[in-house]
Amino acid sequence: MFERISDDPDQLETLFELDGATNDRLLGDANLLTGVSVHELLFGVPHAHIVNAAFCHARPGGGRFSSPERGAWYASFDPNTARAEVAFHKAEELREIGWS
Repeated sequence: MFERISDDPDQLETLFELDGATNDRLLGDANLLTGVSVHELLFGVPHAHIVNAAFCHARPGGGRFSSPERGAWYASFDPNTARAEVAFHKAEELREIGWS
């Protein structure tokens, strides 16, 4: 992603450091996130970073299953249900930013 902004290695390193310092999932992994303890996160399993991100990147107004301080992981074994959930939340996000 940052490679599209700059091809200068020094600038890229600075951008990666800034991203890491402000990334809630990385802060959660380091036990630096208020409201989510490192003891509640997954480690050592495939795709743990995706599950952890769901808890660490809370919506400002909360969600159906979560508060503004803590996100939630929701999954479905039924692909149709999973697609409907993704579509619902993407539509909500687009509505909130006024995109049509």
